[in-house]
Amino acid sequence: SIGVKRGKAKTKVIPWSILQSDRECVRHFVRALVDAEASVGKEGLEFSSASEELVKQLQIVLLGFGIVSKRSPKKVKAFPDNIYWRLFIFGENVRKYMNEIGLISPRKIERMSPLRNIREIQSKNYLYDPVVSIEESFGQVYDLTVDDPSHTFIGNGVVNHNTLMSIASLCYIWEKRPEERAIILTDKSAVAQWEKEFEKFTEGVTVITVDGPPKKREKAYAAFQEAKGPAVLITNYRKPVIDFDHFQHMQGFTFITDEATAYKNPRTQTHQACKYLGDRASRVWALTATLIKNNLLEGFGIYRVLVPKLFPNKRKFIENYTIYYMQPVPGTRRKVPIVKGYKKSHIDSFKLKIDRYFIGRAKWEVAKELPALTKKHITIGLSRNQSSLYEEALSGLLQVGEGDTAEDREVTKLTALMYCQQIVNHPALIERSGKSRKLEELLDILKEGDLADEKVMVFTRFKKMVNILAPLLNKLHKDKERFCVRVTGDENNEQRQEAMNLFQDPESDTRVIVITMAGAAAINLQAAKAIIFYDSPWSAGDYLQILGRMIRIGSTHDNVYAIHLVSEDRGRPTIDGRTQEVLASKMDLIEKVLGKKLKTTDEEEDDYEVSAEDDITDLFRILRQDAVTREK
Repeated sequence: SIGVKRGKAKTKVIPWSILQSDRECVRHFVRALVDAEASVGKEGLEFSSASEELVKQLQIVLLGFGIVSKRSPKKVKAFPDNIYWRLFIFGENVRKYMNEIGLISPRKIERMSPLRNIREIQSKNYLYDPVVSIEESFGQVYDLTVDDPSHTFIGNGVVNHNTLMSIASLCYIWEKRPEERAIILTDKSAVAQWEKEFEKFTEGVTVITVDGPPKKREKAYAAFQEAKGPAVLITNYRKPVIDFDHFQHMQGFTFITDEATAYKNPRTQTHQACKYLGDRASRVWALTATLIKNNLLEGFGIYRVLVPKLFPNKRKFIENYTIYYMQPVPGTRRKVPIVKGYKKSHIDSFKLKIDRYFIGRAKWEVAKELPALTKKHITIGLSRNQSSLYEEALSGLLQVGEGDTAEDREVTKLTALMYCQQIVNHPALIERSGKSRKLEELLDILKEGDLADEKVMVFTRFKKMVNILAPLLNKLHKDKERFCVRVTGDENNEQRQEAMNLFQDPESDTRVIVITMAGAAAINLQAAKAIIFYDSPWSAGDYLQILGRMIRIGSTHDNVYAIHLVSEDRGRPTIDGRTQEVLASKMDLIEKVLGKKLKTTDEEEDDYEVSAEDDITDLFRILRQDAVTREK
């Protein structure tokens, strides 16, 4: 139940439950492991194992305590065909190891004592590798200066997560200015995760989270103001809006915004609150996996908080970075600019402008450990009943419900998309009877074939669909305890964490986790072998966020799959296929601005234009064209 599996020595690894534990638990585990398996030599401590992965993990764990070690292969005469691995701790790091972690065996402690007092050995704190070749090249170079090794950025084969990098950077600031405050705004679902990371990676930092009723929040704000030494306030984006009185007098703090697209729209109260705090902060950091989800104006909104003077105003931004036309305002002589799209020159200029204030690289460039992604599309026909309902929705008038509860509803831009998607998902979503061939296909995939016993994520936009899927999957797998778990807007943080833990635990019976957009961020699900898109999000940025729940450091898979269930109506595309088309076009814009998220062999075009239409407008326009075609 803690992740320890039976197997040969070369397959041994540090259990996942230890890697996710707090600092004290990790310290006890390493002390016992090293004490049992390491030997004390003339110049230091040597740990040996047939498992290269175990030695790599131990080396990284030691870095978390500021202890540097050297890893190298080792041959044993008795087994000439086998390669073993050793981890050697020497020099100043011997003293650090004994102070931070220590040993259990009195005999080994006694043998270690002389080593800790020999200055010559302590000074041997340098690791050497032969220079194999020297090549001239040009590239970006980043210089990270961190005084205390306990706050080192760990980059030994690991992609640093935004959270850990931010915490390490804050620690660097606190070393110099321990009284400085930090405020972190994030999604509501990620507040507990940030708190946990601070508890795991820092000591002596006052961590205060703001949530609950007004009186409880007031106590939290008061505690933050009264805190001595390093202190951080963590809350969600809504709190500075509803509790503005508590934030308006704060100044001179480090302001960190996680999932920064939350304030991409300058017209929202969230943006205005973030802009106010950013103006009063000593420094502002914005964290996001997708700076651009739909259009470049989102970048303008984020940088308006991050670097206020970078883009003077929205009008100038539109003139300099977009294709636009002037549209008259009815009843006035005034005209307003309407963005149509972007040329290659616009996108190149935008990238150049933000270059000084943007650090980002595609995951595939920096992480060999990430699994390769294979996309699959499974085409499914609509039932006769679904086909009839789909025609109704496209016609502009749809009956929702049956019998006494039946109601004719006019289809508008947004409801057209919603109803069409609900119909191809399952007629029950619009309170109509009938079967869903898409549901039948999903059940077959999870019951038979390569994914039958794998960990699988299932995404849908609709909580109602989750209410159908989760109970049905658990009913069909009564032999397993909680075969399917869920993450929607209905679950609180504790329930979300429990669902995630069950899914991540390789020994649990849980094989499926069904999520909505509420599970698209701040949740780690790298145990998944595949994600099945029962339907797809309407934003390319959201699509990347969902894939990012699975494609993460820590995945044990060489390959993972994104499977799209795509409904067709008698050979004609439905909203499923049309959504894929729109996502592909929006992904094009994201990759042109931020670089490709997935490794491909595509070459960059010499010139291009990208549409600025939002996803809903794009989809509605295409569906209206479909309706006209069907009428003919």
